[in-house]
Amino acid sequence: MPNPSAAIRSGRIATSLLLVISATWLISACSSDSSTGNGGPATGELDFLEIYDPATNTWTSGEPIPLARSESVSAVYNSKLYVVGGLNYRSEDVYSEIHIYDPTANSWTLGSNYMPTPRYGAAAGVIDGKLYVAGGESSTGNVNVLEVYDFASDSWDTSKQPMPTARRWAVGGVIDGKFYVVGGYTSQDTNILEIYDPATDTWDQTRTDMTTAHGQAAGGVIDGKLYVAGGYLPSETLTGALEIYDPAADSWTAGAVMGVIRGETADGVISGKLYVVGGERQNDIIAATLEVYDPLTNSWSTLAGMPNARAEATAEVINGKLYVVGGYR
Repeated sequence: MPNPSAAIRSGRIATSLLLVISATWLISACSSDSSTGNGGPATGELDFLEIYDPATNTWTSGEPIPLARSESVSAVYNSKLYVVGGLNYRSEDVYSEIHIYDPTANSWTLGSNYMPTPRYGAAAGVIDGKLYVAGGESSTGNVNVLEVYDFASDSWDTSKQPMPTARRWAVGGVIDGKFYVVGGYTSQDTNILEIYDPATDTWDQTRTDMTTAHGQAAGGVIDGKLYVAGGYLPSETLTGALEIYDPAADSWTAGAVMGVIRGETADGVISGKLYVVGGERQNDIIAATLEVYDPLTNSWSTLAGMPNARAEATAEVINGKLYVVGGYR
């Protein structure tokens, strides 16, 4: 449920004053992606659903999500898109609602069982028909809670071992049945890697941390490796660095730098390539740019930009198409 008294972080500065939040948001929202001209007027949280088809390099619009929000987590189950939690900066509401999109019917339904801990900026991954949601920020600050949603029974399990490090804006990914959480923001951007094993309900903190701290980065798993691209450094500047984690070697290597340096992006993996879209560039410019990374050539290519520039949207892949929902501008 929404929490109207939450102390929300606007951008990357902590404050409990709505006036300050609104002022910070307006500065950011009035900018647009100069490479596309699609920033538009300041509108706050968005309800847009836009769908990218890589076969035609085109975007189409779907039914808007009923509750406009940013920084949600999302997942796909039985070819339906689940959007969970999120935030409204200006109203200071933190959400726990689950909305479910059916691409065949082009319609949304409201799930009956809300996430136990309302939060935004969490990391998420799906293992064996269950959605694992770790960390994020609640109305009281960063949390380390791990809650697990069973799609089939529409129920939440709150008994799992908490993540060792409370943080928001981390990248989550699933490799060989384990949930990897890396980077994010504690009191500053971090490089911490922690791995959850559902079979033992334990977190592994012994693996090699990421070379560079990334907060609000893009990420995805390709061929058993975890890719982390862009985001913020502890200096509060943006980076275009791409880092690749190989669990077998327990090592990180560098990939090609992104063409458009940004954070707060949405992402998805299609046919072994990482798609990164939208986000915020330096100087509060909101982006519509879509780039794709090909591990085989270690290169980025620019594709057709989103119709609507936005940051902190969430995205998933269904039947080879990228579904991008929510966000802010």
